[in-house]
Amino acid sequence: MIEPISPIFVTDLFPEMHAELFRVLESLTPDQWILPTACEGWSVKDVAQHLLADQCGYLSGSRDHEGVWFDTNSWDELITLINEQNEG
Repeated sequence: MIEPISPIFVTDLFPEMHAELFRVLESLTPDQWILPTACEGWSVKDVAQHLLADQCGYLSGSRDHEGVWFDTNSWDELITLINEQNEG
């Protein structure tokens, strides 16, 4: 029998990660904001706006006890649901 993997808690790293992200974003030139990213069709600005929207959604969802929760049975299904959410 395979033992389940214990959770690895990394939430203590989030404040430092967010601070570094903001430092990078604040340093961008106007030309850098419009550069393409590894996410086809998305500029640096698009990705930054997406991250901000996720954070705002998380905060308001926590406050209002609402939000989108994915109930999936497979990795592929999770990816499909995330992609559909991102398109919406």
